[in-house]
Amino acid sequence: MRYAYRRVTQIAREQLYQFMKDNQVSPLNYHFHYYFEDCIQKFNIKVMEHHFTNRKIEGLTMIDKDGISISYDSQNPIVKQNFTKCHELGHYILGHSGNQFAEMSSNKDTVDENEANLFSAYILMPDIVLLSKIYYRLDSFKQVMRELSVSADALKFRLQDLFRYRLKRDNQEIREAIYQYQSDQSKGVLNLFEKVHTEIEDEYRAVEGNVLVKIQNRLRVCYFVASTEFPELLENSFRKKLDQEDDIEAWLEYDFGQSVGYAWRTDKLTANQAKLRAKTILLLEKR
Repeated sequence: MRYAYRRVTQIAREQLYQFMKDNQVSPLNYHFHYYFEDCIQKFNIKVMEHHFTNRKIEGLTMIDKDGISISYDSQNPIVKQNFTKCHELGHYILGHSGNQFAEMSSNKDTVDENEANLFSAYILMPDIVLLSKIYYRLDSFKQVMRELSVSADALKFRLQDLFRYRLKRDNQEIREAIYQYQSDQSKGVLNLFEKVHTEIEDEYRAVEGNVLVKIQNRLRVCYFVASTEFPELLENSFRKKLDQEDDIEAWLEYDFGQSVGYAWRTDKLTANQAKLRAKTILLLEKR
């Protein structure tokens, strides 16, 4: 189980932290649906509801020539629906072999199902997010549950896994600290985070955001960006990379002895409109 936990959390962590850095998602403001929706769009996954009255199927993943689809039981509580969505996504992200995966309420002991559960728990409650909320902001157990849209059991077991695998022990101290935290007594769980916070922070810092992706994401929202925010736009080679993207152009404007690099969405702004914005930036900087 230790090997599975290490493998699954490493995959989830690398993908998720990269997503957070590229999209400038703060650990304190994180919610699983940001990452989930990004994956749904990126991999063209169809998400559907289902409900079977005679057979308890929590979730279902289908992969065939027509694409990928996942479904979840619409009659379950929202927190369970959230867990199931991330669980089914996990089958695809983790590369499990097969074309169909069914999460049954009565059978959760297979290797693939256990790995999908670990993936789901991590995506819902990443290490850096739990550290930020509990250790640094001193959020209560109920507040973390509410903000991350998870159940009490899900948060309890996630904290147990975090501490026992990082501290390489499974003892009464961990269980007692989490139990006390559920009762609004955080001293024990804060002491445990004190022992692991540096390791968690180093993992998060080691992931560098992709500036090209950051600019693309920003252009989705505001249609224009400049080197005042992204200095890389002053580099000719970087602007050429951006020019290769659909509906994006990049240019350099020079005036008043200064330069400003900029990029814009060609389906939202004309070249003249973008140039006027760049000239305005130069004029303001001259002042």
